[in-house]
Amino acid sequence: MKVVEPELSSRPPFQSKVREGMSFWSRLRQRTEFVRKLPQSIELITKRLDLLEIAAGIQPNELPEVLEVEIPVGEPVGCCLGSEDELYIAFENRFRSSASVATKAKRYLSMIEGFCGDRQEGVVVVDIGCGRGEFLDGVVASGFRGIGVETNLAEVRALRERGRVVFEGDANAYLRQCPDDSLGVVTAFHVVEHMNSAYFLEFISLLGRKIASEGMVILETPNPMCREVDYSFYHDLTHIRPYPRETMSFYLEAAGFTRLRAVYSSPCAPELRGLHPERDYLDYAIVASR
Repeated sequence: MKVVEPELSSRPPFQSKVREGMSFWSRLRQRTEFVRKLPQSIELITKRLDLLEIAAGIQPNELPEVLEVEIPVGEPVGCCLGSEDELYIAFENRFRSSASVATKAKRYLSMIEGFCGDRQEGVVVVDIGCGRGEFLDGVVASGFRGIGVETNLAEVRALRERGRVVFEGDANAYLRQCPDDSLGVVTAFHVVEHMNSAYFLEFISLLGRKIASEGMVILETPNPMCREVDYSFYHDLTHIRPYPRETMSFYLEAAGFTRLRAVYSSPCAPELRGLHPERDYLDYAIVASR
């Protein structure tokens, strides 16, 4: 029987296979490195394009000497000029609709219900800076006992007429008179940006003392990482300063809260979005517990 030997010359040499493999892995590493650096490259290009757009926009030969823009006028507010509290309510109605606040309130109420679980009965939810009462209404409708804290006397009167329990005064005044370890849930939506640094530090310290061991805190504020907030923050003349997420979480941790998470909401305009999702939301909240 004749045995046919394979033609060895038709097989690629072993060294050639090794070289091909090394070449493949080298190309793969190069492409992996390219993909890894791609986000930074895109961000750099985006920044340069932004600078070019700014530069292009300020060329004198491309701008009219005078630019006139029609400003839309909303509901009349002149009747409120004699009352600072009523004027602020008109401002809120213009720039922060009750419908949008109520929609967001439902999301936070779901968080509270999930946190409390079977302990929901008897839990008191204190809403600091309750304003027009959208969140407080949701609290009561969900079966919690709700207490509002508000400095605007016109809003306090309106809420009490609707049967809501409201403390007339500021946040720290309310917290100081509460026994230590007595509060179940405390919320403050768009409140801390109205506080100066010293008041804020006392506020966080009081929360650390007054919240029970099984309690929670939700603090929402404008997101200073968002480009749109750079423009809109000082629309409200009562805003004092923004509080970055890192600052708020640090002081909550220092006050004894060991479980923290950030919740971002209200996406900004699509044309202002970038590569970092945390910068693409107008608001963020810190949800803190022990």
